[in-house]
Amino acid sequence: MTTVVNHGALVNLANEMDELKHQAVSLMSRYEECFNHAQSSKAFAGGAGAASVVSGGEIADAQRRIQQKFEQVNDLLRHGASTYTGTDHDNLHAMQSLASHIKFH
Repeated sequence: MTTVVNHGALVNLANEMDELKHQAVSLMSRYEECFNHAQSSKAFAGGAGAASVVSGGEIADAQRRIQQKFEQVNDLLRHGASTYTGTDHDNLHAMQSLASHIKFH
């Protein structure tokens, strides 16, 4: 079974994943801005205020993790696109070379 990897498709997938990452980070940044505004205006007091500080920190941490994971996956896709394409190219030439050395008696 032969697996063919399309370099352009992998790069496009990485680009689409970048867009999803930007959308997720943007959403979480807007939440963080609203949270900071509520905190600065003292909208939360008591236990709710303390809990919201914890939630805000968790949201910021989740935002960083999402961004890191998306970047890792996208780097792998982009690097893999070149590697897989190069390997396919090398294998094509190796198979063509092998075929030219086979002689029937």
